[in-house]
Amino acid sequence: MADAVIDLVLHSCPHCSATNVRTTLETEILPYGEPGPDQVKIQCEIVVRHCDSCKESWLDWVGEGMRDRAIQVWKEEDGG
Repeated sequence: MADAVIDLVLHSCPHCSATNVRTTLETEILPYGEPGPDQVKIQCEIVVRHCDSCKESWLDWVGEGMRDRAIQVWKEEDGG
């Protein structure tokens, strides 16, 4: 189950433009590299936005940045 994240910024849904958007912090297993035996799976925490009006969920620049940072940290720590 996702943990709630306190978010003081008003977000609008890119699908329906509603502003009753919730933000959660979720664990994701991110496959990295070409599919096959050498592909690694990086566990990371990402911010996900959820619209309570249309029920859509999405990643914005914050969640994408968290993914990118997880890959960067993996490369630095594991020499990827």
